[in-house]
Amino acid sequence: MVKRALLVGCNYPGTQCELKGCVNDVDRMRVLLVQHFGFRNDEILQLVDNDPSSRQPTGANIRQCLVKLIQGVRPGDAIVFHFSGHGTQIPAESGIPDDTGYEECIVPSDMNLLSDDDFREIVNEIPPGVAFTFIADSCHSGGLIDHEKQQIGNTPHAAGPSLLSGGRPEGRPTRPEGGPTRPDARPTRPEARPTRPEAESDSSYSQTGHIGRHHAPVVNKSLDIGTLTQILSQRTQHEVKVGNIRTTLYNMFGEDASPMVKVFVNVVLEQLKERAGGGDSGATGGGGGGGGHGGLVGKIGSLAAQFLKIKLHDQGSDHVPPAVGAGGYGGGHAAPIQAAFAGYKPPRYGKRGDVGILISACESDEASADASPTSNPKHAYGALSNAIQTIVGETPGPLTNRQLVFDARRLLAQQGYKQHPCLFSSDQNADAPFICR
Repeated sequence: MVKRALLVGCNYPGTQCELKGCVNDVDRMRVLLVQHFGFRNDEILQLVDNDPSSRQPTGANIRQCLVKLIQGVRPGDAIVFHFSGHGTQIPAESGIPDDTGYEECIVPSDMNLLSDDDFREIVNEIPPGVAFTFIADSCHSGGLIDHEKQQIGNTPHAAGPSLLSGGRPEGRPTRPEGGPTRPDARPTRPEARPTRPEAESDSSYSQTGHIGRHHAPVVNKSLDIGTLTQILSQRTQHEVKVGNIRTTLYNMFGEDASPMVKVFVNVVLEQLKERAGGGDSGATGGGGGGGGHGGLVGKIGSLAAQFLKIKLHDQGSDHVPPAVGAGGYGGGHAAPIQAAFAGYKPPRYGKRGDVGILISACESDEASADASPTSNPKHAYGALSNAIQTIVGETPGPLTNRQLVFDARRLLAQQGYKQHPCLFSSDQNADAPFICR
């Protein structure tokens, strides 16, 4: 049985979106995998951004390592991908259906986003019988494997029935009244254990179990669309708006950009060729990040904004972001461009889709927490990562994925967090052991 893991922690040091606990999370996850699940150290790869001399957790590096991670795997093997860092959402392309109407993304250190469709594409390459566990400790992480069945959660329009519905007032039970009960259900976990001494923390599963409701300063792991466009604008020296995020990413990263970004740009390029009568449009890539600066990228950015405007209109939204409504991106070309995307079939759940197991820190519309219980940065952690490490470390015997997520919901509620971890997987994998037997 092969056991491999890719652990990625992004603290984004020196930026306006800096976090504190993400590198700690992956250090502790390594300890958990080795000591509790029998992983070998040489089968675990870490990408972190706190050491400039090490391989950085850029978008291209993460994708390359994921491809390597799944190479040669066979039925019965256990593969783990743990990401701790920022998450974000960008509106889905018009004409391409999406579970939530947005693309949920993780944010690598260089802002080269990886989306739910990208993870679906990776999962589709894994043969049946392999356990691929994706632990996503980031905001908007519900649904990060596109079209994976929702087992626990309330993500709108996700595949499969929602276990929870309606609002989530504080103190609401994690299982609805009269809902399904596990045959081996354990009583609600008591208050988690006190903080471990610092000398013990570096080699323990969990830095801290109990933080109380008001004792740990928290930063959320959501990179909002305004901050994302601001960072991209700073790095490209051009104004980036909501409607040209994808084309900006393509202009910044080229062939290293997300596969879904490249698909988007290729479709728009084909439309530009058709509008130019099939010949050379004479445009150049000198527009940098776009944003109306002319050239090919400027034209693509304009068309991308049209897509966003159509998408918002289709969803019945009365709010059109200024980047679209005030940017003068009208025109009569929306219908043929939308038609071009209507013929595109992104990777979807299929025969091999049952291998994906996503344990997300929260719903797709929620934020997750990066907590700093003391002034010592070694004590910082992501709320989901800490909960998993605490639960596994305290539980004798194996846990199923379903049990783990229910227990994580209870523990985080006891600690005063507002986030609700979710489980996306096949029915069979929902009741399979967490990570491996």
